[in-house]
Amino acid sequence: MHERVNLVGNNVETTAFPVSARYFHENGLFAQLGATPVSQSLDVSPTSTDRDDFLVVDASIGYRFPNRRAMIALEFNNIFDEHFLYRDQEYLGSLLSVKNQPFIPDRSFLLRLTTSF
Repeated sequence: MHERVNLVGNNVETTAFPVSARYFHENGLFAQLGATPVSQSLDVSPTSTDRDDFLVVDASIGYRFPNRRAMIALEFNNIFDEHFLYRDQEYLGSLLSVKNQPFIPDRSFLLRLTTSF
């Protein structure tokens, strides 16, 4: 993924290359491990560029119940608690907005239960 955003004299250029491996067992267990190296540069003035390169590693493990009626998964995001300053279009439009960011600079855990009827 490569993204270049120009707005109000600021340029944000982001390059990310997500890679992941998934495993599914016939008994319903599954796992995923993924890594995304990100390189980002922000032109903060005509003579100054702010740059940040970071690696985000995510993982999950779960179980799909018989007949595919439900699935439970434990997801780990940013496992190594990599700290960085990620900027996107939302940053340029509103400095207070952090919704829908693909990378969060804090470790997080999520227990997800999905059901179908």
